[in-house]
This record gives sequence, structure tokens and C-alpha cells, in this order.
Amino acid sequence: MLAASVAVLDVAGGQGIENGGLARLGRADDGEVHATPPFTPPRVRASSARGQGTIILGVYMTAERALPQLEADRLRDELNRFSGSVRIVTFLSPTCPMCREGQAVVRGIFEKASTTDLRGFVVWLPMLPRDSAETAVTQSQAFQDRRVIQGWDAERRIGDLFAKTLKLTRTAWDVYLLYPPDVTWK
Repeated sequence: MLAASVAVLDVAGGQGIENGGLARLGRADDGEVHATPPFTPPRVRASSARGQGTIILGVYMTAERALPQLEADRLRDELNRFSGSVRIVTFLSPTCPMCREGQAVVRGIFEKASTTDLRGFVVWLPMLPRDSAETAVTQSQAFQDRRVIQGWDAERRIGDLFAKTLKLTRTAWDVYLLYPPDVTWK
């Protein structure tokens, strides 16, 4: 995960640019770029504005990873692999305000319970017009925990599968399921 999403490079009078490259990068946090697997090194997007001979160059750090496409078979295998643990499964829209609130509640549970006997699974679904794989990546970064697996269900297949099981009339979303140890998906 990146430590901060925005870095700013202030280039006054051409200083800071050497041979067409960036010579100095200032960060909004501790001055370091933090990227941990499964992230790749950050991509840099730049924009500039001219003002009285000074170029201000804004550099935005973004993670170049996408959430894995989550298939029902993989979710089943992962749920069963951790069958000795309590498991929380959520179905969330990345731009839905209620889903974001629910994500914060689940994050709070994980922050309070440091046990490895708690596992989480977040299924991101495109339910609202602005939902996309990119908005899911952005929202997933608000809740990073080694005990949580997050994935993108672009076709809503898992959401529709759980809707049938739960006897819902539409795709399961803004849904939070809690499974006790020893319950398996067959």
C-alpha cells in the first residue's frame, strides 16, 4: 500500500529537473514510498502549470495493481481453507456510502481482534454507475489486513450466487455474512 496518495514536486526556475528526469521528490508523509506485495512500484502521473516563470509539477502516486477477479470457486476454496476460523464475507459497492460505512465497521472488528482465527473476504461489485475496478482498488486500500482477501466480481456472479442462497430478489450487495468455525461451503 502506498503511504500517501499524493506527492508534490515543486520545480522553481527549472531546478530539480536533470536530463529530462525528476531529481527531487517530496512526499506528504515520511518521505518514503511504501509499496508492499502484491503492489508493483508506483506509477507517476504528472501535470504542470506555469506561473511567473515557475513550473509547479504535481506528481500523483498510484498503485499499479488491480484487484484479482474473484471467481466463486476461488472464494469457496479460500473459505474452506480457513474453516477453522470465524469468517466475515462482505459484498460491497466501492462508491456506495452505506457500503463504505460497513467496510469501516468490519475494519474496526479486525483492528480490535488481532487473532489469526478471524478471516475476511471482501467481494467488490459494480452496483452503482461510478463503480469500476479502479474505484474498487481505491476503496480496498482503506482496509488492508493480511487476514483479508479482496477481489473484484465484475460480472456480479458471486453476488448473484449468494443472492440465490440468501433468497434475495437481486444481486447481494451491502451484505455482511458471519460464518463460525467448521462451517464449509460444499
